[in-house]
Amino acid sequence: MRAADGRALFLERSHHPGVDPSRAPAIVLCHGFVQNRRGFESPRRSLPAWLRDAGAVVWQLELRGRDGVGVAAGLHEYVDLDAPAALAAVAEQHREVAWIGHSMGGLVGALSPASTSLSALVALGSPLFPGPRRLHGLARALIGPARAVHRGARPFAGVRWGALLARLRRGLDVERVPAPVRLWAPGQLDDEALVAMLVDSFADDSWAVFADLLELVATDAQRAGCVPVAERLAHLRAPLLVVAGGSDDLAPPTGTRPLFERAGSRDKHWLEVSLRHGPTSLGHIDLVVGDRAPALVWHPMLEFLRRHLALVGPE
Repeated sequence: MRAADGRALFLERSHHPGVDPSRAPAIVLCHGFVQNRRGFESPRRSLPAWLRDAGAVVWQLELRGRDGVGVAAGLHEYVDLDAPAALAAVAEQHREVAWIGHSMGGLVGALSPASTSLSALVALGSPLFPGPRRLHGLARALIGPARAVHRGARPFAGVRWGALLARLRRGLDVERVPAPVRLWAPGQLDDEALVAMLVDSFADDSWAVFADLLELVATDAQRAGCVPVAERLAHLRAPLLVVAGGSDDLAPPTGTRPLFERAGSRDKHWLEVSLRHGPTSLGHIDLVVGDRAPALVWHPMLEFLRRHLALVGPE
């Protein structure tokens, strides 16, 4: 599949053998910044497989730049080129289409003009204001340098970053060990799953996209690079579910709640997985594939999807 500018995109379809794909609704999965399509599954559990068992045809989208050809020139290429191309291809085969995006992937779905075709949209840990509030001043200062690095044709080294985190994981998985930003809540992923996520699901990305995401903080989410964020959110009409993890440093509830509040959708729902669910709430990665994600996130999400999609389990 190709976007409007000719860039090749990875879009893979799968379904349960007992489901008729010509009649089943479709769900598009979109990963976040510096990740790839493998961010929705671990050696222990797979969100795509779980959705297939629920009766959906699952389409896994991998945004441009993950094939080593060249990173995106900005968030607008994901929002205005990649997402519309993927949704157009899926809509040719399905009357009902939903979008589930993790982190930046939720923003891509919400901000894309193609969202008008969606039957439902789920944003998992998708911050309108990314990162801890205490670091927002630093975020503003990094926009210019990030754009300069992008002009130097250097990718954001997500693969190397993931490998470094994998080497440091045992220390970072201890709650009392200090860390400025944690990508997962300590103890929410077993070691095998944590290594797999950090090594297999991380990908190189774009410093220009990183700068655009930082602009959300600097502009009160009015824009992100070339994307008119405030305008797009105000015109969002798809039924919306926004999910936040109480221990998510990259997408804390204070940064994620504004996405819910500013979205124009009349049918919208907020789910914060917080301390009331146990001694430790969920973080960024484990919000999707952690040990407690199926009970605390997947099942409420499926209840939401069933209200908007004709999901019928396999025969």
